[in-house]
Amino acid sequence: MTSYPNLNPDQFIHQLVSIRQKQTQVLEELLQLEMRILYKFLPSELDQLEKIVAPITYIPLNNEHKTNELNNKRYKMIQDAKRQWLHISLSVYETKLQQYNQRPAVLQKFDTVSYRVPL
Repeated sequence: MTSYPNLNPDQFIHQLVSIRQKQTQVLEELLQLEMRILYKFLPSELDQLEKIVAPITYIPLNNEHKTNELNNKRYKMIQDAKRQWLHISLSVYETKLQQYNQRPAVLQKFDTVSYRVPL
């Protein structure tokens, strides 16, 4: 193998392995989130939204329709917040994957240098 002072083969391989491990971890996390969404077993952090958006305790006299309407609005607000949270989470994973899928500098350096493997 030809020796190049700026490119250590062991460091190069270690960097490639590190990049692949990070990509794999992000893909696993993304797949786990997608499976949770598919099976409607969402992360427990989303349950906190129901505590943040206070339940409707106002009960007007003889107006059950208004109470139901307010409870429905609360439920829709919580569902919309969950959708937004999931959308943001998916966007974060996609951004991470795009960063890891971009051509790292180490690969560009590898393309400019040709290695000869002794037979």
